Amino acid sequence: MGDSERTERPRRRLNKEMLMNYYGVAQEEKPQNVKTDIDSSGFVADDYVNGLLEKHGLMELMKKANEVSSEVRNLDSDMQMLVYENYNKFISATDTIRKMKTNVDSMEEEMTSLTDNMEAITSSSGRIDEHLSQRREKIEKLVGVRKLLQKLQWLFDLPHTLLRCVEMEIYDRAVTMYTKSAPILKRHKHLASLSTIKDDCEKIIARLKEQLKNKLHKEEISSSKLAEYAALLLQLGEAAEPLRTSFLNSRRRGLLRVLSVILDTPVSAEEPEDERPKRSDGTSEKGSSPAAQRDIRPGTALWYVTRLSETFIYELEEVIRAYTVLFPISVRENKQHLLEFAREVLNEYCNALKARLKESHLTFKTFTVALERMHGDLSRLHRALPESQMKDRAKEIIEHTVRTQLDKAMMKMRTGMIEHLRLLHARCTGPSDPETAPGSSAFNEFVTVTGHNILVDLSVGLTELQPLVEAQKTFLRDSSTVFVSLVLGHVADFFLTLNVAALSHFDDCKPKNMPELDKFAPLVPTGSYIISLVRNCSYMETRGVDKIVSVVHDLFVPNEEAQDAETFNHFQRIIAPDLIKNTRETAQKLLRYYTEINGLKVAQMIRKGVETANWLAMREPRDVRLAIELVIKEVAAVYQELTVIFGEPSRRSPPVDSAHYRRMKSAAAAGTRPAGGVTGTKRVMELNMNMDRLFAHKLQTFGPVSFSRGAVIAGIVKIMLKTFYECVRLRTFDRNGYQQMQVDTGFLSSMLRDYLEPDDLSILDGLIEEVLVSTSNRCLDPTPMDQSIVDNLCEAKRAKFAV
Repeated sequence: MGDSERTERPRRRLNKEMLMNYYGVAQEEKPQNVKTDIDSSGFVADDYVNGLLEKHGLMELMKKANEVSSEVRNLDSDMQMLVYENYNKFISATDTIRKMKTNVDSMEEEMTSLTDNMEAITSSSGRIDEHLSQRREKIEKLVGVRKLLQKLQWLFDLPHTLLRCVEMEIYDRAVTMYTKSAPILKRHKHLASLSTIKDDCEKIIARLKEQLKNKLHKEEISSSKLAEYAALLLQLGEAAEPLRTSFLNSRRRGLLRVLSVILDTPVSAEEPEDERPKRSDGTSEKGSSPAAQRDIRPGTALWYVTRLSETFIYELEEVIRAYTVLFPISVRENKQHLLEFAREVLNEYCNALKARLKESHLTFKTFTVALERMHGDLSRLHRALPESQMKDRAKEIIEHTVRTQLDKAMMKMRTGMIEHLRLLHARCTGPSDPETAPGSSAFNEFVTVTGHNILVDLSVGLTELQPLVEAQKTFLRDSSTVFVSLVLGHVADFFLTLNVAALSHFDDCKPKNMPELDKFAPLVPTGSYIISLVRNCSYMETRGVDKIVSVVHDLFVPNEEAQDAETFNHFQRIIAPDLIKNTRETAQKLLRYYTEINGLKVAQMIRKGVETANWLAMREPRDVRLAIELVIKEVAAVYQELTVIFGEPSRRSPPVDSAHYRRMKSAAAAGTRPAGGVTGTKRVMELNMNMDRLFAHKLQTFGPVSFSRGAVIAGIVKIMLKTFYECVRLRTFDRNGYQQMQVDTGFLSSMLRDYLEPDDLSILDGLIEEVLVSTSNRCLDPTPMDQSIVDNLCEAKRAKFAV
């Protein structure tokens, strides 16, 4: 870069000097004593060369020589270029001067001609002014008269023109013409002709006013037209108060008529998902394309909201806009009337919209779109008229419709849940082959699937609320807490309804104010159905509630709303444990009912076996009676059913304890009396038994049953043997009848021990003992059978007995 700059500077300096010399521009003289400056006029070559020799070596001197040679060549080239360029410019300038000289010569002739023409024009104008000066005033007067005559002609034609405008309904032109001419007619009404015109115009204007007032009462006319008519009447001097009343009344009737026409369209099924118009923004719905509007099926919820937005809300906005122009709301009375009008018509709108949304069959996605549209409409009205508090009404409608739709959705889910239970009941009570009958593995799988399907339906129903959850970030923000509380309340109500439905078949648990259970509750429960309900309740207790809590957590907590999270945490900490507890209590009640039903069933078999036998004409016992066999088979069937339901393994049959029979024999022997009456030994024995009952722990026959197979079987056995005891007390036995009872109770005791837990054997022994003692007390000849014979008979029967 240094060599280039050194080469460029001398060239620019030389060019400058040559141009200044050519154009004769004086140049400041530089000091002449700079002998070594090669660009100075006082430059001395010898001094410059000597200085270079003294200061630089050979290589630098050669480099300097090359630079000087290069500058010389450049200067020669620049000089030649400068001369060439200036020569061309000189030639061009010469041609231009020659043309200018020619043009100037012709221009002088034209200017001379123009000067002569101007002088002629000036002379002619002076002669005309001099000639017309005498008539100028007369002409001005005639022009003024002509204008006046035109105005008079306009005034004379005014009645006819006004009449034509009125007939053609060009009201604005008629009013404009009249308002312009009225001051003139009033000022010159003393003239007969103008007075007549004034009277005719006033009659026509009166007719015009009447027509405009009549149109103000027509509800089918648009708000903009009515506002135009009201403005014309105000220009014609009509009082503002009656116009204000007529305008609002007409618009009230018109808006209600629009509302009625839309609501007369019957409700239809929801439109398919792909037919719904997609909104690109949250602005006015007027921007939707006509094609999109046609895609909305008439009668759907979205159609109602869209049509109301395009007609009712649009017209109401026009009314508010026109009213504020016609009747300034800065006047308190005008503002008050507008607020009353807006609240009245919007109250009708809100009630109608709530009713239609309640009747419509909605998906939550469409429902959210409809709510968003309605919220946008009412928000615009709120901005146009803040005092109307439309924002609060929008919140009220949203909360009401959300509550209604959630009620409908949850009712649908509850109905589906009850349908699952009904199908379970039909499976338990209907005809079926052995592979699908209660107790089979297929039936067990069906019970499991039923509980799973109930949870899946609830989970899917909650997931469908996602559009409303997303709307909490926008227009549902103010109602977020209410929405979350409603959903959690319905979830809790779902599980409570499930528990109520499970217990609804029993008289002491009949539900009230639950119409969805009216047809379900009368179903007669069977043992397999009840135990299936117990399984479902157990499934809900251990897994179902926690699973739904997880679904609700994924639905609401990611929104990061502090209040929503607090509401959910309350549900998780307080409500969910209560639901689990309630479900556990329901399973406990069902298990108790199951025990009572099966216990009463076998008790009825015992009762019939005792009541149908002739105990005073009984033959010597050789076998167990059929009634006892049927009881054992029924208990075995219940045991097998419980084994499948509870998943507990079958226990091996323990050996029969003969000590029990020996105790029975001793008790019977103690009650033996000779044929002559009751002995003192028997009285002592009865007294001892009564004392034992008095101080013994009271045995609860009907009570809570723990969730285990052994507890259920023990409850059934207690009910059966208590009934056995009560039936025996009402009968009289002979010796053979007493001995038959020994065989029956011995076999019953030996078989029942296979199905009872070790802790319950003492209860079995005590109840069997009570039955035998009571039999001996009611026997005419209580001579017991030899215990070995009883044991042999029971063992032989046990060997042949097939359960």
